[in-house]
Amino acid sequence: MAEQEPYIQQYEAAEKFFDDDSEKCIELCKANISDPTIPNYYLIMNLILIVSAMDDWDEADFYRLAAEHAWETTHHRALQRNEQEEMEALSGLRDELDQLKSFRERDLAEYYDSDEETEMQDAEDEDEIGFENPRDVADAENEIDHGGRP
Repeated sequence: MAEQEPYIQQYEAAEKFFDDDSEKCIELCKANISDPTIPNYYLIMNLILIVSAMDDWDEADFYRLAAEHAWETTHHRALQRNEQEEMEALSGLRDELDQLKSFRERDLAEYYDSDEETEMQDAEDEDEIGFENPRDVADAENEIDHGGRP
């Protein structure tokens, strides 16, 4: 367990900034994951913390997918070696990864629902203005050639 101590300390140092300074939290986690000696368990934990601290899902998804990949690789090795303790630890991380995926899917669904509502509202607005006829729409957008006439 002593060999794990520096990784625990590094993770906990980053985690302390999670609520008050997410940028610092992310910065420390990125430094942690750049260490080529970091065990996969702590790599995944740091990646999850990065995703949780980020506001932008597009950027966060890169780290979420990296965590998924690291989890799959680690889980596969643990299964091959029949390491029950490691598989139990990975099970907890699996729950967190599933939760992050669920949050992302929910947020994306809300985003797309919002886009659909906006498109429907735009269509309703166009109908109210009288843009039901494609010729009227084209006229309004000055897209019809009137043969030199205004």
